[in-house]
Amino acid sequence: MYRLGKVTTIIALLLGACSQDVPVNKETLRGLLVDAMRLEASQQVAYNYLLLPDSLWEQQYAFVLKKHGVEKADFIETMEYYKQHGKEFADLMSEVVVCLENENNKEFKR
Repeated sequence: MYRLGKVTTIIALLLGACSQDVPVNKETLRGLLVDAMRLEASQQVAYNYLLLPDSLWEQQYAFVLKKHGVEKADFIETMEYYKQHGKEFADLMSEVVVCLENENNKEFKR
């Protein structure tokens, strides 16, 4: 029994050590990604689906990051984490899609 408790403690410590804290929490990132998707859609329509210069994208995304109080380096680090954790990112993006769908449904229920 004592040995099982020790093993459980060691596993818990290892799992805690392996989990990486990301600079941008999930709730903030979700809101940021919702706004980023809105930005992408509006820019595609506004510029007739042409490729936009990087400087314009940089400016637009800087606004979204500032709105959510996120530094660019923190956003990049967080996205690097999600590159390595595809299932978590897929789950997060599912939540983003639900948020966008809910907004869309509200507008059509006038």
